[in-house]
Amino acid sequence: MVEFNANLVSAQEIFDQTRALQVFPNPSDNMTTAAFYLVTASKITLNLFNSFGQKVWTYGPVNLPGGAQAVEINTGNLTPGVYVLQLSSGDKMVTRKLTVTR
Repeated sequence: MVEFNANLVSAQEIFDQTRALQVFPNPSDNMTTAAFYLVTASKITLNLFNSFGQKVWTYGPVNLPGGAQAVEINTGNLTPGVYVLQLSSGDKMVTRKLTVTR
């Protein structure tokens, strides 16, 4: 279980925090987890883009309750390379790199 910092202030300000989105394991060869924390209920979307900017995976938009959240991503069907995972809520977003290996 991942521990989250309880000092995160709000769903809108989550994207200003350095731990707004954690991706593990990274690099990934089969499954990876996107973990984030919402203080209040929020509508979020997770998108995964390949190096050409093409969207290859989407989760949401979905309303989630406040608290620790984790979404599993199957990377087993993706071509090895570097991807960008984007978490967005309203007009705020944060991105993390994800490396897929074999």
